[in-house]
Amino acid sequence: MFIDDIKNEYFYPMGGTSVVLERQRSWHTHDKEGTAVVHPTMARFIDALRVKRPTWRFKSTERVYGNEGQELRCFDVYDGDEELGRVWTERHWRTGEDRYCLNNHRVEASRQRGSGSFSTKVAVATKKVLDSFGVKSLDERASDAQRVMAGVINHIASEHSHKFLLAQKRATNALADYIVDNWEQLRAHAGSDGLPDLPALRDTRIESSAVLDIYNRAGGTMLVTCGEQFLTWRYKTEATMVGFDALTDKQRAGLGILKLVENKTMISSIGVRVDTDKFFLLD
Repeated sequence: MFIDDIKNEYFYPMGGTSVVLERQRSWHTHDKEGTAVVHPTMARFIDALRVKRPTWRFKSTERVYGNEGQELRCFDVYDGDEELGRVWTERHWRTGEDRYCLNNHRVEASRQRGSGSFSTKVAVATKKVLDSFGVKSLDERASDAQRVMAGVINHIASEHSHKFLLAQKRATNALADYIVDNWEQLRAHAGSDGLPDLPALRDTRIESSAVLDIYNRAGGTMLVTCGEQFLTWRYKTEATMVGFDALTDKQRAGLGILKLVENKTMISSIGVRVDTDKFFLLD
């Protein structure tokens, strides 16, 4: 991405000019006005895709230097704010032909994938991209969010357990020092060592482990905020998009409480705030 050379929000317009004005910082001299030309083969490809998918946008990502200037041969493909993949052209080392290439950024086995160099014909390349690229379904979005949620909940439980065990070890060492020194001075000795509140840490450890156990047993609902609506998902069910009024009274109350706390916070009997838009509510 050449943010310093071409505006970060430059998108190739359908039927527009293939010449991009830019400020050259490393071409001949500093601050020299120049141009970067979209390669004609790439321009035909993008225009063909935009006829089929008018909402798609194509953002320039790389440039190839030539004797007269720079050529744009590589573009990231967006539908709205979602990045679908990348398309580019490259010259075959033996034949000298420009071949179309793609990578649709879908890496799960359950998703259709497309990658590599595959054709010199615009029609064939266009069909391949249309077959491979697409906005993620609700289930795919739920799967992505679930992976993030599983990592955060496991991290919270592990962190509380680590803190408790570390504090417990310090307390044990303090007790061993007391036995050697003098039983009557245990309280003062342990207090001067700055021991944390072991009962409180024990309680948070027990609570976080209980929530992790409930999560692993699929005893809750995942909520992902999407504007005015919520993507909801439970284990072995289809993801759905619902409004706030469709949530249960307990879910609305729990969500209201979790929105008041910091990210990666677990509240016993209510749930977990994973981040600003992902929540796990206990049954």
